[in-house]
Amino acid sequence: VLSCLLDNHGCEVKAVAALRDGGVVTGGADNLLRVFPVDGLGAGAHPRVFAGHTSKSGVSGINALLVAHDGALLSGGKDGTIITWDMATGEPEVVLKGHGDSRGLTATNSQVVSCLADAGEGRLVSGGWDATARIWQRGGGGAGGGTSSPHAVLSGHTAAVLAVAVAEGLIVITGGG
Repeated sequence: VLSCLLDNHGCEVKAVAALRDGGVVTGGADNLLRVFPVDGLGAGAHPRVFAGHTSKSGVSGINALLVAHDGALLSGGKDGTIITWDMATGEPEVVLKGHGDSRGLTATNSQVVSCLADAGEGRLVSGGWDATARIWQRGGGGAGGGTSSPHAVLSGHTAAVLAVAVAEGLIVITGGG
């Protein structure tokens, strides 16, 4: 049963997440997040639009959204960035970069972030087209566009890491293709 239709992107929607307050956030091929408040769902909705991802190497889009255990909203894009968003202002709070560096597979668009998982205690796991998973400390980086290096780079895949999950005790589970 379809409960409501959110048709405000005008492009492919690549990611969706439920906010703790009942709202919904979507990420599209246009590099934009749209945040729909719980009382603004349905036809004719007017979402808040968050901009921070950019086109890189001829590709664009948001592939992954995560609402962390503490309620923080994060997105991962084809531009190789992971952004923690300030929900009050709609501006990037912290920007993490690292996929596609020399430790990853040398391939076209190797910077792409494909998936995100919350690892608890302020940690984040990302997967990318560079055939790596990376563990980050979410507090790293600077406000409004700072960068940070990953705490650990996990290699072993021969193709893109397309799925990540975290089990008890920071056991990272990955899947790729």
